[in-house]
Amino acid sequence: MNIKEVQIGKIKPDPNQPRSKIDPAAVADMARSIAAQGIINPIEIDNNFVIVTGHVRYEGAKKAGLKTVPCREVNPENASARFQRQVIENLIQNSMPDMDIAKALHQMLSLITPAKAKKGSGGHNDKGITELAHAVGKSESYVHEKLSLLDLSPVMKKAITEKGIPSSYARALKDIPEDFKEEMEEKIIAEEFQSKESAMAVKRALVQYPDQGVEIMNVDYTGLDEFAVNAQMSKIIPNYSPTPVSDAISAAMEPAEKISDASRKLITHLQNYNPADIGAINIARVLLNLRSVKRHVARWLNEPEEAEPEVIEAKVASLPEGDPNEE
Repeated sequence: MNIKEVQIGKIKPDPNQPRSKIDPAAVADMARSIAAQGIINPIEIDNNFVIVTGHVRYEGAKKAGLKTVPCREVNPENASARFQRQVIENLIQNSMPDMDIAKALHQMLSLITPAKAKKGSGGHNDKGITELAHAVGKSESYVHEKLSLLDLSPVMKKAITEKGIPSSYARALKDIPEDFKEEMEEKIIAEEFQSKESAMAVKRALVQYPDQGVEIMNVDYTGLDEFAVNAQMSKIIPNYSPTPVSDAISAAMEPAEKISDASRKLITHLQNYNPADIGAINIARVLLNLRSVKRHVARWLNEPEEAEPEVIEAKVASLPEGDPNEE
């Protein structure tokens, strides 16, 4: 594909490109770059001089006052291939707003699996997501996260598009009780939260303790980081923990760790001392204590004190797993 200079007046933007609007600041930056370095990457156009990729370069060249621009002619085989090329270029350049990315990915997903793709994140089948992620060179989690933006309320979508609210705040709205979702949106849009992490801390509290939701939402979180937010939660909720699952696991493990630690110390003592250096009387005391330990273990497992080791092992094998993650 040859590169040729084309009069800028002949070139036409693609009205169907995935980007809803071009950021004036991006155009200004591009114009400054073009004025200093020229156009490094040619604009891609079809045989009708309609831009395939390079809309920001085109706008920047006009702003910089160029009369001609270097172009490379490409003619995708169909509208779907053209759209995919445009989306991938924008993702590589990281130059497309998140809501436009979400809409573009959804459109591409509809082309990949038209019968199964549904608006929003909930209806996307795994095969379609996998194919789409591969097509655009992104992870499946990235695709899921962007598509989930389509599930947001119109008010939140508008705030992300027009007010520049980071789309990452959408995570703080997922799965929270419906009674508090609108108020949570208002706090996010009002930029009450210092960071996404602060908003997520409030979300965790709402999910874990919905009965305290009114008190949680009555707090003004302006200027509070994640740790300060958790401190506020502790004032509202007795024994509050931002990591209840981890705490439950630790609590479940604590008794076993204490017993295991004592056992390890006993083994260390046996390895460190030679019986010949202890003396017969003291060894007898040790043996009596070890027999006492054995009896206590049998009682602990509700077995006869003189139970054979095989019986004890069978008893242990019959015990439930006791996974602290299970509800």
